[in-house]
Parts: sequence; C-alpha cells; structure tokens
Amino acid sequence: MLLAAARARERRTVILDGTRYHFSAHQRSGMAHSPLPGTVLVELVALGTGLGDLARPATEDTRRSREEALTAEADRLLARIRALP
Repeated sequence: MLLAAARARERRTVILDGTRYHFSAHQRSGMAHSPLPGTVLVELVALGTGLGDLARPATEDTRRSREEALTAEADRLLARIRALP
C-alpha cells in the first residue's frame, strides 16, 4: 500500500519551510514534506485534518455536516487507494 514504499532515509535532511507529515500503520511509517496537490498524500493529510475538526466542539448540525463530509472524503480516498497498482 502507500507505506510499502517507505524507506529509511540515508541521511538527515534539514527542512526550513513547509510542513512535515508522518504516517504509520502496521509497524511501517513514512514521511511527506508538503505533499503535492492532487496526490493521495494530500488527501490523507486532509482526512487527518478533518478528523481533528470533527473532535472540536460544535453544534449538532455542524458536527453532523463535518461527519458527513469526512465520511465522503474517506470513501473517495479509499477508492483511490484501492485503485493504485
């Protein structure tokens, strides 16, 4: 899957701008630095951000709306990941 391509870095890299995201699953991990628009990693970051938004206090209508949007986003991402070679 996505993390199957993760490899240990051969040397340390200093990153001065952007955001670094760490992903892990099933004893594998990987890092993405400011993922490019349109990539699966950008969608994964957005899903994580959406989970954070869902955890914030909100009215019932807002919470329901966030939950529905997050569910649809997760479904789209899962379909895209399953379609990967």
